[in-house]
Amino acid sequence: MTRPVAKRCACSALLATLLFSNALAAPDWTSTWEDDQGPLLDSGWGTSSCAYIQSTGSPWPEGCNPRRTPERAHAGAKSLVKDYTGPNLGPGGDNNHGVYVTRFNPAHTDVWIRFWSYLTDYSACDATSCIDKIHYTYPAGLGEGPSWVLSFYFGPTLAILSQSESSASSPCNTATSPGTFLSCNYLANMNVSYATHPQNQWVCIEEHIKANSEVGGVPQADGALEVFRDGTQFIGYYDRRWSGVGQPYFSQVGGAIRIYTQTGKGKHFIDDFAVGNTRIGCGSSAGDTLPPAPATNLAAQ
Repeated sequence: MTRPVAKRCACSALLATLLFSNALAAPDWTSTWEDDQGPLLDSGWGTSSCAYIQSTGSPWPEGCNPRRTPERAHAGAKSLVKDYTGPNLGPGGDNNHGVYVTRFNPAHTDVWIRFWSYLTDYSACDATSCIDKIHYTYPAGLGEGPSWVLSFYFGPTLAILSQSESSASSPCNTATSPGTFLSCNYLANMNVSYATHPQNQWVCIEEHIKANSEVGGVPQADGALEVFRDGTQFIGYYDRRWSGVGQPYFSQVGGAIRIYTQTGKGKHFIDDFAVGNTRIGCGSSAGDTLPPAPATNLAAQ
C-alpha cells in the first residue's frame, strides 16, 4: 500500500490525511455471541483449551472461561466474558491462566479488529502478573511469529505487546543484534488518556496491524500498528519491520485470532467482535454510536 503521509511531516494539511483509509467496510465476520450452533461459543471458535478447566470441575455454566453470558451485552442478549471472580483454577493459581478460544481468519496485508469492551471492578494485576492478554493476532496461522497481543498492561491500560519481531527502530531495535527476534511493548504515544479503559461502560476498541512488504526478497520497514478507543487514536507506530533478512517473511496478518483469559481481577466483557481488511468502524453494530471520526495528531515513529 502506498503511504500518503510523509514521515515526520508537521504540515497541518498532511496531518489531516490518514496513513490508512478511513473508508468503512463490512468485516470478514462478526461474533455477537448469540449463535446457539456451538455448545460453548459462537460456531467457528475452537475451544480445545477449555478442556483444561473442564477437567478441574469448572463452576462456569458452559464449562469454559471465556464463555458466553447473558449477564451483559452491548447488542442482543449475550456477550463474551472473561471472568476473574471465580476460584483459582490456573496452574499458577492465577485464575484460568492460559485458557483461550481461537478462530481462524482469511489472512490479509492489513487486518482490522473491532470490538466493544466493558470492565467491571477490573484490574490486570493479581498475585503473579500485571499483564492480561486480551487477544493474540497471528500472521497466516498459529505458531508462526511474529504475533501481536492486545493487552491490559499494569491496570486497565491498553497496549500492544509484540512477540518475535525484527524491527530496527525504537521501541524494538535489533540493530545491535541483527538476525534476532525481540519482544517489545508498544505503549500509548498519542492521546495517552485514551489508553486507560474506563470501568462500567461500553467502549469501542479498534486495532490495525499492517504487514511489512518485501522488495527483492528483503523485508522492508513499512509495517504499522494503530489502536483507537471510541474513534480516538492512542497508539501509532510506523516503519516497522516484523521480519528480518534471512528470517521467515510474513506478508499477511490476521490468519488466526485467539482470545485469552489469562490473569486479572473482576470481569471483562467483549461483544460484537469483528475482523476484516478495512476499517470496520464502531457504528456497524446495533447503531450504538456513529462511526469514529478521522484520527488526528498522527505521529510517525
